[in-house]
Amino acid sequence: MFEWFRMIGLSDMVENLRTKNSGFNLYEWVKDSLPAGLWLFSYLFVIDSLWGYDKNLVYYLFLSVLPAIAICSEFMQFSGMLSGTFDYMDLISYMAAILIFILIK
Repeated sequence: MFEWFRMIGLSDMVENLRTKNSGFNLYEWVKDSLPAGLWLFSYLFVIDSLWGYDKNLVYYLFLSVLPAIAICSEFMQFSGMLSGTFDYMDLISYMAAILIFILIK
């Protein structure tokens, strides 16, 4: 693959991309942060499907309580108020789950 990139003149660009992204490990993100985002995403859809078309105050309470807990727990870990390790990738996964749910709905 890299020989092919060299032959068409893309080896410098590919090497630059590899160097810039060397700190990001996709495997670690999939193993550690993606499950948290998927868990929150599935929760949002389960709550939405349980309520069906009858959207009332209780629906919005249940819909927002777990995302709020997830996001607040990350910030509490960051500040030391909650034991655990703050991970900005977990926070991004939570926010992405919420955003994708909103976009789909």
